[in-house]
Amino acid sequence: MDKRLVLGLGLALAGLAMPVEARAAWGAIAAGIDEYGNGAARVSVGSAIGHATEESARRAALAKCREGGVKNCRIQSTFTGCGYVTVSRQGSRPVAWGMGPTSQSAYDNCYSRIREGNCEKPIGGCN
Repeated sequence: MDKRLVLGLGLALAGLAMPVEARAAWGAIAAGIDEYGNGAARVSVGSAIGHATEESARRAALAKCREGGVKNCRIQSTFTGCGYVTVSRQGSRPVAWGMGPTSQSAYDNCYSRIREGNCEKPIGGCN
């Protein structure tokens, strides 16, 4: 076999084995508070991670937030790294939510917004 053919075939096959550029996975955080005018309010959050597109992550996070019965959900953040979000526990005053790039920072952000009560364990993760 001709050495040039072998060399050319080897280079062609080596090109097939080259790594494919990884695409970033997307995540999103949605949160909302519905106030009822009589001092009562409801808070809800939703997170989505590992989506192929930013828009897909946004839709999934909004859907999760709305499952909590809140109509006023809005996207608070989109990310390709990590994202966490939490809400105040039932009975906390005022109702609140918090987010951050780590579970602890989301909890601390939520806790800083309430005067009485506590916050739930954050949800979310890394892409």
